[in-house]
Amino acid sequence: MPTTPPWNKLGKLLSVERGRARIAADVTAVELRHNPHKTAVDSNPYAVLALPDGRRIVADAAGNDLIEVSRHGRARPFTVFQDHDHHEAVPPSLALGPDGNLYVGELNGEPARPTARVWKVDARSGRILGWKSGFGAITGVAFNRHGDLYVSRLFAGVVTKVSHGRRTEVKVPFPAGLAVSPRDGRVYVCAWSVADRDGTVLDGRRTPGGQVRRISGF
Repeated sequence: MPTTPPWNKLGKLLSVERGRARIAADVTAVELRHNPHKTAVDSNPYAVLALPDGRRIVADAAGNDLIEVSRHGRARPFTVFQDHDHHEAVPPSLALGPDGNLYVGELNGEPARPTARVWKVDARSGRILGWKSGFGAITGVAFNRHGDLYVSRLFAGVVTKVSHGRRTEVKVPFPAGLAVSPRDGRVYVCAWSVADRDGTVLDGRRTPGGQVRRISGF
């Protein structure tokens, strides 16, 4: 593996302070040492969540697992997601729920066969507590202060809201990361996430570049 900047930061959790980044933990080393999912040795740290107690949880999309990083930078296996519906789970997104549990979206399933899950994981032990299913290719999860769950569905082109078991949708082209304002409940989502700054070509037409959209009243 290359060891000179910036390649020496591949697979690492970085801490950024005053515009300078330092390595806070080696996430890929956990995959190389343990291979928790027990298939190909592969690592793609994709999302990170800082917990109130100082720990950080990293979603390793290629490793199909979560990695826990302690306050002192020690990284260890935390949760492994098993294959289902003939696909690997592939977790690229996570959020802390109002109940104190972790919620992890997976990139499994297409619009025609929505098999992707939002996994519920105990934030202390890493134990899987359950899941919500019936999604396709999840790229973002978030909660509002009322406990409603928002899910970006990349290829379906929608953001789905799950509230008291009822699902409603708003169309957003190729949605990815999600955030909900704690002040006014507005939902912010990355749109056209498959495009670069100048857009891309789909079906012979050039798309807009990547965007951040605001959804109100949803």
